[in-house]
Amino acid sequence: MIPIRLHILILTFLSTAILMACDQNDTAKPPPQISAQGFTIENVQNGTVGQFGSLRLRIESMVRITKLLIKERSYEVDLAATPEKSHFQLFGLQKKTMLRTDVTLDFQNYINKKLVQPGEYEFTIEVVDKKNQTTRTSLHIIVEEVKGKTTPIETGHFQLLREGKDKVSGSDKFGITWKTIDEIKVTIRISKADNGANKLARFTIEDYDNLVTKEELIQKIISASDVEKIEFDTANNAAAHEVVGIENLGKYYLLKTNLSETFLSHIGTTVTLDGEYKF
Repeated sequence: MIPIRLHILILTFLSTAILMACDQNDTAKPPPQISAQGFTIENVQNGTVGQFGSLRLRIESMVRITKLLIKERSYEVDLAATPEKSHFQLFGLQKKTMLRTDVTLDFQNYINKKLVQPGEYEFTIEVVDKKNQTTRTSLHIIVEEVKGKTTPIETGHFQLLREGKDKVSGSDKFGITWKTIDEIKVTIRISKADNGANKLARFTIEDYDNLVTKEELIQKIISASDVEKIEFDTANNAAAHEVVGIENLGKYYLLKTNLSETFLSHIGTTVTLDGEYKF
């Protein structure tokens, strides 16, 4: 029979050996790898304002990721740490990258939403794993003006309706929602739905009437100031001629309300917006 003291010593030795082996195994693993998908990362990538195509980088890390830092001019975010979902949408993600081993970033949304002026831009990408191994790369792009191309604008009809606290019906295409904040004038507060619109902006009836090409529409929405909410009254057709601009899933819309109707019932205030949109 093995003495208890010797038995403990053997177990301690084996545990230490296993831990050292694990550490050595982790240490032997290479740092994170960053690879371009469908293009050469060393080459400058070109596109047009508001219409830049998909631009994907894949990150593979045998030791789990603890930091994924992206910088572009004054913009800086750690996608492994930030709790703000709006950053994830800019790079085609659903959640933060902490402790993941395989991540694909798509820069298309960021470029089309934030790089609204022609010019040369550079992204710096830095990945750090749990062993503090670091990999860095740069992504260079040129955003150009749309030249020589005009596409006739298209129009459609919309009807948005909300009964009490139900979901706004007819809004999925546009990625918006609203809630009633005043029961007398039936003032509604329009906002972006969760995982919905990327941009929301307010315009005038003149803006709507003067648009004749898709290119003008896209540029107008890109150049407008993004807002978190838009409020207007809806009782007694007060919302007639309200104009809202939206960018959702890479598509651009300008909505003009022609009619707003409201009434009260046992389920709450019902609001209907009826109108047309250009896209």
